[in-house]
Amino acid sequence: MRSRVVVALVAATFVISASFGLNMPLLPSLIAAVSPGAAARVPLHAGLLGALFTLALGAAAPAWGALSDHTGRRTVLLLGMAGFAITLAVFARPSGLPAVYAEQLLTGVCAAAVMPVSSALVADLAPDDHWRASRLAWLNMALVAGFVLGPVAGSAADRLLLQGATPGVLVTPFLATAGLAVPVVLMLWAWAPRGRPARNAISAPRARSGSLRPLLALTFVVSLAIGVFEVAIAIRGGRALGLTLVQTGALFTGCSLVMFAAQATVFSRWVKPANTAAVLAPAFAGIAGGMALAGPASSFGVYALAVGLFAVSGGALVPVLAYWVSREAGPAQGAQLGRQTAAAGLGQAAGSAFAGVAFDAFGPTGTALWVGAAAPLAAAVLAVIVHARLTTSELQQRRESSVRL
Repeated sequence: MRSRVVVALVAATFVISASFGLNMPLLPSLIAAVSPGAAARVPLHAGLLGALFTLALGAAAPAWGALSDHTGRRTVLLLGMAGFAITLAVFARPSGLPAVYAEQLLTGVCAAAVMPVSSALVADLAPDDHWRASRLAWLNMALVAGFVLGPVAGSAADRLLLQGATPGVLVTPFLATAGLAVPVVLMLWAWAPRGRPARNAISAPRARSGSLRPLLALTFVVSLAIGVFEVAIAIRGGRALGLTLVQTGALFTGCSLVMFAAQATVFSRWVKPANTAAVLAPAFAGIAGGMALAGPASSFGVYALAVGLFAVSGGALVPVLAYWVSREAGPAQGAQLGRQTAAAGLGQAAGSAFAGVAFDAFGPTGTALWVGAAAPLAAAVLAVIVHARLTTSELQQRRESSVRL
């Protein structure tokens, strides 16, 4: 039963991630097709639409997560996934720019019902810490895989269907994505456990806010750094280093693949989950180092090295933070993982906005990266404190378990 549920959750995470990735390359052609008057401001609308999805996901995730703690994971997952598919189908042929904004808003709200609740259900079902850690890493790997494959499909659809197309052709990629969500809904309907979540014996007996707040702050910082770095790859690489679209695409793909590999490694059978808190401080230092190295980079090779350092550090951080939030959340898995999703969404939106403003103000220099590196550098110091606190908490929980036995 656990294996089937995890398959459904991985599929749900991948479909939502791939849909967002598919959408981004389509937005410029979509905006121009449905609203010719907005063609001159395509970059502005494309940026706002991307931010709207992320902000909607972050704003709605805590409420969906808390609801799943009270009503059960299955109900919320079905509402989110079915709503996601229906929204894509209804807005597959948008009548104008407001409809495109409505689609991004609603899909973000529906995705917020799936992302944190999937992680909470993994925590509910976990027979031990290693199983929980590895399956949470699988969800993050599905997220990364969607971000890699989605833009490839979106770029292909843009070339084949949307360049110079009438709005009537726009229906194809969105209906195709909605179609991918339908079997996932059926899998969740058949396999997700009914009823309210059972208390998991391996979770903390209560939510530990003293550990959770710093973990949420660290989640915000790593997402902020990712937001800054994604914009930097696109803008600084092209304008300052003269990278071609192929080279820029290779950097994005390579970054995602390195993150994928790091997530697969950090919770492999060779690593004890309880020891992963030690990864936090070095990984944040690695993120700061990658950003600082990318700032003065003057060649593709140095820039690629900086991207690799950033990717391996960020790839390790994301599942480790998810694991420890789940570990410290106690019975409030949905609520706390929803807050983490909100912190990640708001952090990434803030990072993207900061990078956009910095590059607009200072041009394609390394200023945005150098200033942005200050946040993960400070987070590395906080991570040392968090590591000590988590280690103490873990020892305390073991003593309490021994006393009960």
